[in-house]
Amino acid sequence: MKCDHTGCKAEPIRAPRVIVPYVGWPAPIPGFTPLRMMTTLHYCQPHVGELKAEDILTAKVKADFEDMARAKRPLGFKCDFEAAFVEYLLVTTPEYRDFLDRLDVGRLLRRLTAEAS
Repeated sequence: MKCDHTGCKAEPIRAPRVIVPYVGWPAPIPGFTPLRMMTTLHYCQPHVGELKAEDILTAKVKADFEDMARAKRPLGFKCDFEAAFVEYLLVTTPEYRDFLDRLDVGRLLRRLTAEAS
């Protein structure tokens, strides 16, 4: 893997995940927790923070979040796209590795990492 910033060939350290809260967040409402969606992008430390939620939240992605809300959240959950943000996970966290495994990329990454050691 390499950094997804244009022209950068550095080893990535973090991966962005989009967080979409509900209207009224952070006021606690039972069963209402922000929605999270992983991305397949990766960034080196100098380029972490470049990607903003508005860069990812196309009409299609917003529709995907709304579908996810209908399927996984209680009735009345409304996505607050204006309050959406990106958090950056270390690419070494178990949560991110599980995501990569589900994409079948993780096995390749682990093999490459083991070969480099």
